[in-house]
Amino acid sequence: MKPAVLADTGPLYAAVDPDDTYHSQSQRELKRLSRSQRDVIIAYPTLLEAYMLVLYRLGHASASNWLINILNGAALINPTPDDYHEASPEFRPLRTSGLRFLTPLWPY
Repeated sequence: MKPAVLADTGPLYAAVDPDDTYHSQSQRELKRLSRSQRDVIIAYPTLLEAYMLVLYRLGHASASNWLINILNGAALINPTPDDYHEASPEFRPLRTSGLRFLTPLWPY
């Protein structure tokens, strides 16, 4: 398995919205992830949240293009209840757990 990062909604949205405060940072980080050959993993709940933000803020065409790019370039996962329990802040800080894949998170 290649090294990976578990993406959060913030950088996924920032990557597509040029007016977002973190747009430039997100673009730089995407290039860095590509150069280091890291996979981007996205949980389905995160995918749906980010998609809805893109849809409502940037419109249907942007959301459709964004979703096509995500589906062609990211690995999607469906966390189990055990994954969420394991990642809960009571047991381990979420930013370091990366669910069952033990990957770093990419949040804002």
